[in-house]
Amino acid sequence: MSLHTRRDALAGVAAGITALAGCTQGRIGSGATGYDITTPSSEDCGELSVPEPTATDSGLEPKPYPSIPSQLSPPSVDAFVTEFERAYRHNEFLPQADRSGYDTVLTEGGVPDWAVFEDGTGYAVGVNVTLKYGDNETTPPATQAPFGTAPKRAWYYVTPRFAVRDEAGDGDLSTGDEPRFDDPVLVACSD
Repeated sequence: MSLHTRRDALAGVAAGITALAGCTQGRIGSGATGYDITTPSSEDCGELSVPEPTATDSGLEPKPYPSIPSQLSPPSVDAFVTEFERAYRHNEFLPQADRSGYDTVLTEGGVPDWAVFEDGTGYAVGVNVTLKYGDNETTPPATQAPFGTAPKRAWYYVTPRFAVRDEAGDGDLSTGDEPRFDDPVLVACSD
């Protein structure tokens, strides 16, 4: 995995995150990419924006979300973001899988080698995850639902205290894409 230091793109983030030691409300300044992240208050940490569906009638179970690593490093944030996004996408899809009769949901993908940016306080991390779904039921009179795929990309900003996620649309990130946080949501807080 290669690590890119993008001080010009993330410099404003470091200043704002430094004030996060007590998880106080504040804004993280705009970097070269123009993003602005609101740091969570202690009360915000109790209300995370993650899909939390229940098991489906066909037996699909929700996936647990990982905890923020105790020691941040390129490999630890790569593993955290990959596992988190796979759980997020899986859990987000379960209600549709239940309505459509899908009994198979798989997630593939992860963090591209070039998509980990360290700023001294945290990491901006891009991730590509493809959801694959279908119906393996072939016993009559069941009607087999069509198989499909849904590639999506997202950006995370991970600090020792919190993680935010911003969905970046359909398809995969491209080499050279800069971190962007147009509509970040709080998805994880550490104790």
